[in-house]
Amino acid sequence: MALAMRGTGVFRSRDAAKTWQMLPAFPELANTRLDCGLIIPGKWLVGAAPGGLYRSLDEGESWQVVAGTEKLSLFAIAAWPKDPRVLAAGTNEGVWMSNDAGDSWRRISPKTNADLTAIVSVAFDPEQFRRSLDQSPYRHVR
Repeated sequence: MALAMRGTGVFRSRDAAKTWQMLPAFPELANTRLDCGLIIPGKWLVGAAPGGLYRSLDEGESWQVVAGTEKLSLFAIAAWPKDPRVLAAGTNEGVWMSNDAGDSWRRISPKTNADLTAIVSVAFDPEQFRRSLDQSPYRHVR
């Protein structure tokens, strides 16, 4: 299974990317880009800028915006390799994290740090990431 975005459309491939089908169920979003996507077990996630995070629980047949993300612009999303329920997202308001596969999110970067806004790339170091969401992973220093 593969997921791709172009402009404001979401596409699915079920044959190792030989053919693609546009998914008409994705909401039409005016003046919005789809900047990131992620497939984790049982869930597809697509980030819109602006517009928030959208999820599908049925391989793209239906989509819902994730509550609390509607006003965010999502530029990047990543799953921790050791536990795909732990996610990080780069947004126009900094770094956000989820520990429940994207059902709920909280900001982990300080609101007062202007350098941690408009985050366009996120990644996990599987050896260094601290599972506790009370300790921000970008603070780790070797």
